[in-house]
Amino acid sequence: MSPAAVSVKLAYPSQAEQMARVIAAAFRDLDASMWLAEGDQRWLDEHYWQFFHLAYTQPAMISGRGVVYTTADEMAAAVWLHEEPWHDRTPTGEFLARLAEITGPHLDRFTQFGEMLDLAHSKVTDTPHDYLGVIGVHPSVWRQGSGRALMQAHLTQLDNQGRPAYLEAADPTKRDIWAKFGFEVVDTITLPGTEHQLFPMWRSPKG
Repeated sequence: MSPAAVSVKLAYPSQAEQMARVIAAAFRDLDASMWLAEGDQRWLDEHYWQFFHLAYTQPAMISGRGVVYTTADEMAAAVWLHEEPWHDRTPTGEFLARLAEITGPHLDRFTQFGEMLDLAHSKVTDTPHDYLGVIGVHPSVWRQGSGRALMQAHLTQLDNQGRPAYLEAADPTKRDIWAKFGFEVVDTITLPGTEHQLFPMWRSPKG
C-alpha cells in the first residue's frame, strides 16, 4: 500500500486510551522498552499502554497540549505536542503519583529515562516547535505506509506555518528513517548499563 493510499485523520479525545494501546503494541519489543521494564514482558503487555496514556495521549487529546493523528483503520497513531518557551514542564504531583502507580517496580528507570529525555529536549525548548512525542504502528499493519502517512500529515502543516519539529529516534534504524523527512541528529542518549542509543533530532521547516 502506498503512503498516498493511507487515509489520516485526527483522533477524538474519547480515543485516548485506544491510541495509547496501539502505541504500546508498537513499542513493546523496542530495546528501550525492554530496558525500561527490565525485561518484564508481562508488565509490558498489561500496563505499558497506561504510561503512554498518562505521558502522551492524555496531555495531547484531553489536556489540549497537542494533537493525535490516526489512520482510517485506527491501527497507527502519532502524538504531537505543542512546545512554547513559556510552558511549565515541571511534572505535577498528580502526574508523579500516577507514574509511580503505573510503573511500580520500574519507576526508577522510567524516572531516569524521563530525566534524560527532558535534558536533551531542554536544549531546544527556547524555540517554539512541535514535539513528536511518540509515533507507532501496530505490528499487524507494519510496512503498509501508515507511519509515513502519519508523519507527512503534520509535517506539511508545520512547513506551512514555518514551525520546526523535534523527536527522539528510538534506534539507528529509525534515526535513518526520520532523516529522510528532514530531521537531523542534535544529541545522543545512551541508556545506562547498555550501548543502546536514542537520537534527539531537529527539523527546520521546509519551503
